[in-house]
Amino acid sequence: MEQEVSLIQMLDARERRVWHQQELLGAYGKPLVCFTMNIAGPVKDSPLIRRGFARGRQLLERQFLRCGIKPLKIDLSKAVTGPEAFYVLDAEPLTIKKLTTLVEDASPLGRLFDMDVLRPDGKKVDREELHLEGRRCLICGGCAAAAGCIPYPSCRPGRRRSLPRRWIRWMPPRLPGRRCGPFCMR
Repeated sequence: MEQEVSLIQMLDARERRVWHQQELLGAYGKPLVCFTMNIAGPVKDSPLIRRGFARGRQLLERQFLRCGIKPLKIDLSKAVTGPEAFYVLDAEPLTIKKLTTLVEDASPLGRLFDMDVLRPDGKKVDREELHLEGRRCLICGGCAAAAGCIPYPSCRPGRRRSLPRRWIRWMPPRLPGRRCGPFCMR
């Protein structure tokens, strides 16, 4: 059953995620991948979201295998705030970031994937370090970092764009009499 989550629940989940990241970094002293989903709206977990997440894990683990990287530790979490995966890896952080950006950029679902790479000291590896452009906002197409993700405060009505067709097929059907959310385009 799909359940809506509150802002407080999302903030609590973020705090738990940061705590778990610090715990893994402290225990292993190796780079870490934290994989979550970029899902707009109040429902963060559903069979469809879990299906997309499983596909992302499959693609990411395929990249690890291709490069001969065996995770030292894999932790998975399922919660109403969305699925999460943590991978501790014995590889260079920039190499790992190259792999995660390949998955994010090559898959039709890649824009929904959020694959953060943390160095052993806890600092995040940015796409810009690989001379790659930052990710774009799902709603307005502007810089996602400037948009602040949810609730997309910099999205102006004149900048909103329709979602690519390849994403729409992954969206759950709209319930009669109910909009998907504030940016519903259906």
